[in-house]
Amino acid sequence: MDVMANNCNISNFAKNIINGSITGTQDIFSSKSLLQSYINRIGCSSVKEVFCVDSNITPCDKTVKKGCKFYISSLTKTSVSNGIEIGAVLSSTGVSPFVYLWSWDETLATLKSGSSAADSILKLEYIGGSAPQYLDISLKCKDSNGCIDTITERINTCIPCDNKRIEFSLTNNVCKSSNIVTIDGEEYFKTPILLEAYCATNTDITSKITSVSMDIIGYQNNYPNGLIKEGSDFFFAIKKSDIHLLELNKIRLKARVKDCVYVDLEKEAPIGYFSCCIKCDTPSISITDTLGCRELVTAKSELYYKYVLDFDLKCGTEDITQYITNIEIDNNPNVEYFYEPTGVPGVYNFYVKQEDFDLMCSHVPVPIPISFNFDITGDWSVQSVTDQASFLSFLQVNNPTASVNMFNLVGNKLQANVTDTTFLTLKAMSLTSIDLIPEMAESLNTNSNMTLTVINATLPSTMTSLSIQNNQLTDFPTIPPSVTNINVAGNSLTTAILDRMAGEFLTGTLPKFAWRSQIQSTGNQPSIGVQTNLTNNVTTVTV
Repeated sequence: MDVMANNCNISNFAKNIINGSITGTQDIFSSKSLLQSYINRIGCSSVKEVFCVDSNITPCDKTVKKGCKFYISSLTKTSVSNGIEIGAVLSSTGVSPFVYLWSWDETLATLKSGSSAADSILKLEYIGGSAPQYLDISLKCKDSNGCIDTITERINTCIPCDNKRIEFSLTNNVCKSSNIVTIDGEEYFKTPILLEAYCATNTDITSKITSVSMDIIGYQNNYPNGLIKEGSDFFFAIKKSDIHLLELNKIRLKARVKDCVYVDLEKEAPIGYFSCCIKCDTPSISITDTLGCRELVTAKSELYYKYVLDFDLKCGTEDITQYITNIEIDNNPNVEYFYEPTGVPGVYNFYVKQEDFDLMCSHVPVPIPISFNFDITGDWSVQSVTDQASFLSFLQVNNPTASVNMFNLVGNKLQANVTDTTFLTLKAMSLTSIDLIPEMAESLNTNSNMTLTVINATLPSTMTSLSIQNNQLTDFPTIPPSVTNINVAGNSLTTAILDRMAGEFLTGTLPKFAWRSQIQSTGNQPSIGVQTNLTNNVTTVTV
């Protein structure tokens, strides 16, 4: 029982009760009541001095001896990351320095590294990373006079967050070959996933996640399909054969967080958020039958023709063969076939049922249309062209807004579909064939290509300027009427070809001899000539 008294002259009887010197069959509660009544009668209540009388009427550490007036008013708490700090409010009547001895439920919390139970501030970390609802804390404190007080309080450790959220993202591409693992005899793509939980103020509470799951529409979600927590890390896994589902379905992630209470959180990702790769605009594939011929074998208790196919799949120049997940015959749907990997990346055993073989061979698939408007063969390394990006850079030197949406470079033959390309400068790059020129081209320069003997391409109606000197041309395509400037010096063009070209170039408005007069003195190696007497828009002829 706690009673209050000031520094009064207490009777020996009262002192004996406090000191526990009265013993026998005396009723304990009657003694306490008597002591309280006595102190109240003498009016000792103006200055608070705490006395503690225990159930054995033995004074505890709060006693009148030495005239102690020291006591602990209350405990304070401060929440910190993954823990709590407890302090004490001491009465001003205590004399420093003070000696502290803290105690607590050690199944729920442990001392923070570097701290002690004898510190003035008790620093605790929660076991398991989650705060319990309550934590019982006791403090025994002594001042320099030897006065001792104790206090026990139940601390509410929970500081709830009313607006929790979760975020997630992949730490690397799902479809990397380094992510392939075998689970229960099947191949999966398994990759780490970054999963984080936050309080409304962006306080990281990821450590409080107790369980996770992932919902993919139309997909089995029990691991190894889906999401799993391994220790403090999270992983996502999906069968190789099901990888296409990532591009077709939304993904909903669910997490349970234990703060003050359990809370279920959800986060939805849009369709394609986990998809394998960036779509490739320039795919190419080649297939080689390494067996050299078909072989009749027994498989699945029936006769099949077997092939060994080596696939080479590329995106531009990047080898992406490892990403092949399915092989289909573009053929009659009644053809029965199957395939199996060989253990060599990109190499598959391919089987076609015997009776379906003729059916397969008799089918002619519709060819995939390929639309190129640029087809020129030469030494493209002279122009530093090795791929689509470098080809675009080459075009944009003279055509800033040019673009390329199809590209194929095999050896020295470059095929592409280009737009906004009006100026073509192809000088000194060992050209051997010009088969297609963009229909919007206005200028063509093939100077100093001594390997070029013929231009197969039709010159577009937009063409206004032709500079084709110092080649080995023996013939030339029809010159459109739009051409106003031409240079054919230094080729192997015959007089007949030059006559024809003159007629086309002069478009009938200037006598033919005006062109021919410029080449008479030099044969078929004509020099520059300016036609000063022209009345039409043809101002310069370089023959």
